[in-house]
Amino acid sequence: MIHRIRKYRSEGFPLDNAIDRAIDDCIRDDILRDILETHRMEARAMLFTEYNEEVHIRNEKEISYNDGYGNGYDNGMDIMSRLYLKLEELGRLEDYSKAVKDQKFRDKLINELMPETVRK
Repeated sequence: MIHRIRKYRSEGFPLDNAIDRAIDDCIRDDILRDILETHRMEARAMLFTEYNEEVHIRNEKEISYNDGYGNGYDNGMDIMSRLYLKLEELGRLEDYSKAVKDQKFRDKLINELMPETVRK
């Protein structure tokens, strides 16, 4: 039934109409006909709640992913800025250019010059 609801949603139907159409389809196709005919409103309410919960969970996951990505990006930028300042202080800016292009070299520099940032 969820597949049918998704199909109708992708065709532009509002959620309540998509649920009603999916229920009608299932009754017509003799899928849970007795239950859906007897308990249509309960099934409809349950589907509406479940579908909204599924969408909510998906949205929360996306928000969490984006927050984590943003935090990781900001942390990476902070580390690179600190690495640049440290290398500038040491007169080793050519190492910064190499570190930007070579991850292994970058990791080596970070371990060497900023060990407090290295995860254990």
